[in-house]
Order: sequence, then C-alpha cells, then structure tokens
Amino acid sequence: MESAAMFLSRCFRRTVLFVHASLLLFFTGITLMSAETADDWKQVELFVQRQQPKSALEALLPLEAKALKLQDFPEIARSIATRAILETADRPPDDGERLRMLTAAIKNAPAQTVPVLDAIGANWTWNFFLVNRWRYAQRSTGGSAADAPIET
Repeated sequence: MESAAMFLSRCFRRTVLFVHASLLLFFTGITLMSAETADDWKQVELFVQRQQPKSALEALLPLEAKALKLQDFPEIARSIATRAILETADRPPDDGERLRMLTAAIKNAPAQTVPVLDAIGANWTWNFFLVNRWRYAQRSTGGSAADAPIET
C-alpha cells in the first residue's frame, strides 16, 4: 500500500504533466516558444521534478510577467494554470483550493485565455468529483444554492 505522500506526489506530477501537455498540444500551431522561454520553462519543470514547488513558483512568476507584457496568450494560460498547481502543491487531492484559485485567476485573465482555462477548470472539477464522490453520495437530498461552496 502506498503512503499518502507517494500518492500526493504521483497526483501532483500527473496533474502538472497533464496541464503542460494539453496546453502545449493546444497551442502548438498558434505560437512558437522562443529558445529563452523554453529554457525558462525547463527550469520550472526541473524544480517540479525535484518536488520543489516554491522554487518552481519563483521561476514561474517572471515568465508570467513577461507573457503578460508581450500579450503571449498561450504562455499566459499555461503560467496561470501552472501557478495554481504550484501554489496548492502541499494540499491533499480532495481539497478544492486549486479550483477556487483557478476561478479567481480566470476573472482577472485576458479574454483570449478564458476558454482554455475554463477547460482546465472543468477537468480539475471532474477530478475533484472523482476523489470526493463518497462525499456527494452522503449528501442529503435537500437542495442548496448554485453558488454554494463546492465542499458543502
């Protein structure tokens, strides 16, 4: 039986890999990363592989600022999603904080990035449901407001 730390590590790596792969595949035809940006992303990914989310976040913030300045929307979307993952790396997989952070980031994101970020949010919501299915099964049949927190 695997330990909780190994499970969280595996979930963290899988989520980071999924987000990076999906964003790269989606935007391959739209933009070509410069060699400098690719090297910077490799640095972020190196910190992720070493399981150092704070260092990865420090390496990511300049990338996000540069992407915002250049209006490089694929890079902006990738950095927003990656930032949400890195800031919640210490959380358990059944925690909804990552979804709340992404929802808040979408409100301030450029309009061109919203569809991709919504798709990522939908995937994360589905994964949240799968991990917390037992909680939903134990709910009462009484209704709640549509904007109620996801954990209730």
